[in-house]
Amino acid sequence: MKSSEKRKISVTLPDLLLEEIDILASSLNRSRSELITTVLKQYLNEIRNIELKNQLKKGYLEMGDINLNIAEESLLSDEGAYEIYEEYLESQQS
Repeated sequence: MKSSEKRKISVTLPDLLLEEIDILASSLNRSRSELITTVLKQYLNEIRNIELKNQLKKGYLEMGDINLNIAEESLLSDEGAYEIYEEYLESQQS
């Protein structure tokens, strides 16, 4: 189904909610369908954004552990290189 195609569906809503929808739609000069479509699109976008943020957070946490391990390994390597350099300097002074 193309995004421009529309289908009619049946949805059951509480009376009070339907009244609020009708009042808001009227105040915005929109049809009930337009208002509900807009609200549902916004809600779906919000849910997708929350899911994306959770995925990014998970990825950053996982990468944090990986980056910490890399940094620790690099530090050990740098310390080893520094010791070799100090030994070299000592041997040059003798």
